[in-house]
Amino acid sequence: MRLVIAAGPPASGKTAVLARALGRLARRGLRVAALKCDCLVAHDREAYRAAGVELQVTLSRELCPDHHTAVAIGDFAVGAAARGADLAVVETAGLCDRCSPFLRRVPSLCVLSTACNLRAPAKMRPLIEGADAVVLTRGELVSQAEREVLRSVLRRLRPGLPILEVNGLTGEGVEALAAWLRKLPPIELLPEEHLRHPLPRGSCALCRGGIR
Repeated sequence: MRLVIAAGPPASGKTAVLARALGRLARRGLRVAALKCDCLVAHDREAYRAAGVELQVTLSRELCPDHHTAVAIGDFAVGAAARGADLAVVETAGLCDRCSPFLRRVPSLCVLSTACNLRAPAKMRPLIEGADAVVLTRGELVSQAEREVLRSVLRRLRPGLPILEVNGLTGEGVEALAAWLRKLPPIELLPEEHLRHPLPRGSCALCRGGIR
């Protein structure tokens, strides 16, 4: 079974592009499983269902969703493999810029809005450094020159990093993402898997639900 972890900041368009790509693969006969790790509430089932893909949802509640994803991915992957899935994708809400839910042996995607601040990638270094590819969304909101500058920023952080541009509204570029997902090699999870980037040693007040 192919397994992928997709992470990125809130409102970057993760659900829109992933649902489109997975829907396209499902229509071509791939058996697809999807999991969304969100915070307090998730409204993503409709987008996946419209694409013909059923979505499982788990909520991190008082924890950072990236922390929660690192814990939840094992049971999801085992269950997806037992159901005969060809491709399983985990989407995490990604609120903690210091963390990354990526596992060393599992392919990973970082989803970023092209309209983000150019300093944002450096602040999300664990996600950028741990990703096997970056998906840039919402390119219609900025000029071609601005898109090229963002590409340059990303490549300075990770030379040679594959960058895909996908429009979640029109579907432009989704074929390249679907092809990237389809070409991934199958993987069998080991009893113990290691994160690509360590989680912070402490638990911040926000992760604990603190208000001061």
